[in-house]
Amino acid sequence: MRVRSMQMNDAHIYCSENNSSRSSWAWWRCITNTLNYSASRIRYAPVPARKSRLGKKYVDNERLWLKTEEMVRNAMRNGNVPYVEAEDEAAFYGPKVDVQIGASLARNFISTNQVDFAVPARFDLKFTNKEGVEEVPLCIHRAPLSTHERMIGFFDRALCGQLPVWLSPEHVRVIPITDGQNDYANQIVQQLRDQSIRASADISANA
Repeated sequence: MRVRSMQMNDAHIYCSENNSSRSSWAWWRCITNTLNYSASRIRYAPVPARKSRLGKKYVDNERLWLKTEEMVRNAMRNGNVPYVEAEDEAAFYGPKVDVQIGASLARNFISTNQVDFAVPARFDLKFTNKEGVEEVPLCIHRAPLSTHERMIGFFDRALCGQLPVWLSPEHVRVIPITDGQNDYANQIVQQLRDQSIRASADISANA
């Protein structure tokens, strides 16, 4: 699918190093359950084994690489999330988790969660923790739907166009049996629309 532009559903969540470990997969599971699809593979990109790349391809902060790597891994373990490790595919600012929705889609990800410990420091962001000590927060980049256009394209292809009622352009179509019921059919449609239900009446001879 080719589009002129894409809209990203992205959140930047600033939190302490300790609180960031509480990040769960509840939101991601809510989305996948609602859309009724499952990930074919979850790729976790941790700190690269070749530490010589720190300061070159990756931000040079070995302490935070190791801490956030274990933080993300524990979050997935505690959430019973199956994953494979993809070493040396991390973002330059921290480890990330990418969710793929089909092996044939290769690197087209539907969801991503990334830990960023570079930007907060560069913006000189600080807060005072409960011990009264200044601390630099972490930033969690979360895009659970990838881009809206790509997600809808994947979703439509997976369902072969048979969208669930709540997502269909039209929720209800009222078809009268006889011409004498046309006015009543239109009344029903208006009542449905008053309840924010997308409805129409087909009073044509071809219904």
